[in-house]
Amino acid sequence: EFTSGNIIYPFEPTFAKDCFKFMDEYMKTAPEEVSLYFTLLTIPGMGKVVNLDISYVGDVQSCEKALGPLLTYGNPIVKAIHPQEYVKKQKQLDEVTKYGQNCYFKDRFFDFSEDIIAEVVEHFNSAPLPRTVMQVMTMGGVTATTYKDNTAFPNRQNKYICASFMMYEDNEREQAFTWGRSGFYSQKFSGMYTSCEITTTKEASQITYGDLLPRLREIKKKYDPENVFRYSSSVVSVE
Repeated sequence: EFTSGNIIYPFEPTFAKDCFKFMDEYMKTAPEEVSLYFTLLTIPGMGKVVNLDISYVGDVQSCEKALGPLLTYGNPIVKAIHPQEYVKKQKQLDEVTKYGQNCYFKDRFFDFSEDIIAEVVEHFNSAPLPRTVMQVMTMGGVTATTYKDNTAFPNRQNKYICASFMMYEDNEREQAFTWGRSGFYSQKFSGMYTSCEITTTKEASQITYGDLLPRLREIKKKYDPENVFRYSSSVVSVE
């Protein structure tokens, strides 16, 4: 078990921006045992909300001190932090993102600025369909301290990654794609997390792998010349 849960507030654009600023300040000194997701979504019966999704893998005795600033921030409508099994935590979005459901998914890495947070909040607020989630995940820990040339993935210097996903019915596809494609075009956003991409293109490979791409293409040419591995996160060769 570990300590985890959610603190939920009513969504209002100004509060959402202030809440993210608070989270950014908190994470500057938070212990590495803390993982924090800032999520904008619509919950049936509540409407649009701001959700701080919290996990703490340290010992129980130090939990209250580590999470204290989060537990006393603002006026939440839900505060539910408690020990739970890791598997249960992993399944918390199973119903929302169940298999077979249409979903437009997109993400980008970024570092904090007021402009970029305003863009995230405004993009969520402009969503034409209710089953929309924008989730900002904190980076750091071993992810940030691992030298990028030792792995296939750069963008380890970024503090955050924002993922947006919109569930839609067949007749809502155009709305979902138009909204999804209109986000994350500021130059302050950088590379993407490959699991969220739905197409494999040379441009996507460049955005994802950056200056590691030439080395990865050589590896792919050597071990996968027939392009057997060609999922959306695959390296696209020059040819």
